[in-house]
Amino acid sequence: ELEAFVQMISHDLRAPLTSIDGFAWLAREAAEGKFGPLEMEYLDRILRASENMEKMINAMLDMARIGFQSPKRMEVDLRKTVEDIWEELRVSALRPGARLEFSLQVERVACIPVLLRQVLVNLMENALKFNTRSETPLVEVGSRRQDEETLVFVRDDGPGIPAGFEESIFEPFQRLESASPGSGIGLSAVRRIVFSWGGEIWVESEPGAGSTFYFTIPD
Repeated sequence: ELEAFVQMISHDLRAPLTSIDGFAWLAREAAEGKFGPLEMEYLDRILRASENMEKMINAMLDMARIGFQSPKRMEVDLRKTVEDIWEELRVSALRPGARLEFSLQVERVACIPVLLRQVLVNLMENALKFNTRSETPLVEVGSRRQDEETLVFVRDDGPGIPAGFEESIFEPFQRLESASPGSGIGLSAVRRIVFSWGGEIWVESEPGAGSTFYFTIPD
């Protein structure tokens, strides 16, 4: 039943995605030689985002077929992955003044690329989306080795999370404020992904002093 449901949803997602991808390619071909480098880069970003969405749809199907376990672990360049996500998020979140910092002691990790990307997209997007008090929000992504795993963290300088909500924010449909954007399923999905590869995820936060989300990737 789960596989059939995911196949139906994937089919419904692919239809508009195919249109976006097709028209973006046509626009890029028509713009060649007429638009400047910046405008061409915007079109290329649309095409890259479309490609990433296609990969996520395929990953959904894989997870449904084999019980939320994706079959292939590959070595991933963590810095490059974060930089690619950042360029997309800064535009989509309309936060041109946002700042990205790295504290990477580990640059390459063995994982399931599309799932790692989905975790990072969600955490980094939240770091920008919920930090409305600053015109130049800061997002820091770091990593280090501990025991037989890699610890990755995403830190922000936003409003923080009230005490007592550190666990409940990972439950489905949980939002700290009813006016908050989003469906409330993002962090729940992130936790399922991290658990699927045998990792752990948690948050440390102080109201008014930002939040740090940690997750682990076992060897």
